[in-house]
Amino acid sequence: FKALGYVAARVVPVPDDSTLVGVGEFNNPRGLRGNAVPPLKGFEKELSRRATVRLIDEYFTSKKCFACHSDLAETESRNVLHCTNSTCRMYWDRDEN
Repeated sequence: FKALGYVAARVVPVPDDSTLVGVGEFNNPRGLRGNAVPPLKGFEKELSRRATVRLIDEYFTSKKCFACHSDLAETESRNVLHCTNSTCRMYWDRDEN
């Protein structure tokens, strides 16, 4: 799995235990419909040799604001979400929240 080591080195160029990497906790053994099953466990293992890895529960990650945990609503552009909390009112790219 040299390729996984190469990708891990691109994510974390300098190994350091104080570097924290969050990885989505994708837990479907069959993968996504129509796609090959990715070697996620191997990738996590390679990353953990270079940094501290924490799994992130992806449930509600595009429904709740990262900053205040209030509900997010779609804007005219489906790729941009905004927080419904009147004091927060953050805007998020759907892929970055």
